[in-house]
Amino acid sequence: TTTYMSAEQIKGEKYSTKSDIWAASLTFAECLFGYYPFRSGTTFIELLMQITNHQKFEFPPDTSAECRDFIMCGLQQRPEDRPDATDLLQHPFLRNNATTMEDLAQFLATVNVFPEETVKIQPSSHSRTI
Repeated sequence: TTTYMSAEQIKGEKYSTKSDIWAASLTFAECLFGYYPFRSGTTFIELLMQITNHQKFEFPPDTSAECRDFIMCGLQQRPEDRPDATDLLQHPFLRNNATTMEDLAQFLATVNVFPEETVKIQPSSHSRTI
């Protein structure tokens, strides 16, 4: 959506893979924070102005310096200042917090994905078969 467009795209400049780095960084921040990082309660035009004027957003207080740097690397105003995907994957935040496939498999083994007692959803009297 337009709220994830990079500053250069908003300004009408050419799309590049660096635009995807912007969107991925913004999406990562939103997943981490639990909310869209730029100020909420603003109009769409104000939001676009925040992005193109490179206004910073507040990080939750417990966000590590490495994590802040990881996010802000991808949100550099000028696309040429953003890392490419290969460089971003080598960022200390990812290297120091990477999970191996074995760790992931162990975690997933502990998650009860399909509990024995599941709630069966009954069709309502208003539903119909299509």
